[in-house]
Amino acid sequence: MTKYVLNIIREETSNNGLSKPKSDINQTLTSMNYKLIDIPLLIGKKQKLVGSLLSVRKVVAQLKREDTLVIQYPTYMGALFDIKLLNVLHTKHIESVALIHDIDALRFQQPFGKGLHYEIFLLNKVNLIISPNSKMTTFLKKNGLKSKCRELKVFDYLTKVDVSNKNIFYSRNVYFTGNLNKSKFIFRLRNSENVHYQLYGPLDQHQNKVAAMYNGSLSSDSLLSAVDNGFGLIWDGDSEQISNLNNSSFGNYLLYNNPYKLSFYLAAGIPVIIWAKAAEAEFVLSNHLGYTINSIDDINNLISTITPNSYQELIQNVHRIQLKLIHGDYTRNVFDH
Repeated sequence: MTKYVLNIIREETSNNGLSKPKSDINQTLTSMNYKLIDIPLLIGKKQKLVGSLLSVRKVVAQLKREDTLVIQYPTYMGALFDIKLLNVLHTKHIESVALIHDIDALRFQQPFGKGLHYEIFLLNKVNLIISPNSKMTTFLKKNGLKSKCRELKVFDYLTKVDVSNKNIFYSRNVYFTGNLNKSKFIFRLRNSENVHYQLYGPLDQHQNKVAAMYNGSLSSDSLLSAVDNGFGLIWDGDSEQISNLNNSSFGNYLLYNNPYKLSFYLAAGIPVIIWAKAAEAEFVLSNHLGYTINSIDDINNLISTITPNSYQELIQNVHRIQLKLIHGDYTRNVFDH
């Protein structure tokens, strides 16, 4: 019995966190003796229609009965590839494991037939689901998921940067990193005596509106080295409030997902500030890694109450989790289970 992980090769994206989570999973699993099966990403309707069956055959040709194949979901290979692959794996008695990065129906309006019902239908063809967290698992089960589930808890963050020996110091900086183009709330941020926002990441338009806060876009390793103080903000959407409605939006997606920003801030060694209703708020509070807020407007008062001494206590807790993240421990634990 051999264990494999499907490696869908795509062009490297800019510094927006799209490819690193999946490559980190691949790297950790290969260190656990999983073998990579490489196939190129199919792009566009024509390529997906013409290339799906051939791609499935290439994958399955490398597998035999009772092998295991880990699929990082979603594959973005198209419905024809996904359904055919999962059906063939089942027929050939090959164990399928889907590690969920995203449920797109929860963050984007989907075309007819491609919503949550379709995603559940697909995931029910899988033997084992690695769900991001218990909130996501509960939601999927409530909506018809039958497959066996385990929870990752938080995404690991592998790096060659020596982050564990960084000297983290107290400041009133609040960092927000990632793809700034989808986080319109940044244009409502205001620096004050208590808070100075630091924005990093791709930003295509209106940089002038956040000029006092914007520091450009860096590689993940450069950013890990640069961030050595203050707090990391986990927020999303258009405004300083996140409506707790179950409609598709970037902000509401925090109700269910494991934001990779959380992993980055903890790997950098700084405590976090997260929306109180976010799925990962429980992880933050139970491990004493930072604070929760209901609105961006809460940050000003919150920062004014935090002393250098209480900040140092948080740093010690963050350091404990940091060592796990940078060594891939959460991925190892869920697959060693």
